[in-house]
Amino acid sequence: MKQITKEYISLWQLFILIMNFELGSAVVIGIGVGAKQDAWLAVFLASIFGAALMYVYCKIVEFSKGKNLYGMLDQAFGKWIGRTISVFYTIYFFYIAARVIRDFAELISSAILPYTPIEVDVFCLTFLVAYIVYKGIEVMGRTTEVFMPFVLFFIVAFILQI
Repeated sequence: MKQITKEYISLWQLFILIMNFELGSAVVIGIGVGAKQDAWLAVFLASIFGAALMYVYCKIVEFSKGKNLYGMLDQAFGKWIGRTISVFYTIYFFYIAARVIRDFAELISSAILPYTPIEVDVFCLTFLVAYIVYKGIEVMGRTTEVFMPFVLFFIVAFILQI
């Protein structure tokens, strides 16, 4: 069994992880599609709202004295209501995780590997995510830092192609 240790990443690695998350989501889902020519305004307002929400989250964590999410919910709402919210949060997390893996599997299946069964894509993505979770956030941060130049190269190449 893996011993739980504290893992640390640099601010640069955190920035790259967040940037790659946003890029990946934008590729699959799209940004501001409904806003059309005002997409920049939608992104700007969402960024301001997201920054404010992140500030609130940081303050909540600061006041919770090192507890995890479930401990914070127990502290805020009491034992029974907090645990009920925790169960619903866990179910919601698994639903969102399954949706994201399915979306990426659909993208891979339709754009890159059209003759591969989608079950294989889902299995590979799930295995990859499980392996990254097993290795930890430090390894993910370092790996993302190594691959960032390639991501930037492909983005620039795509923009210049159009």
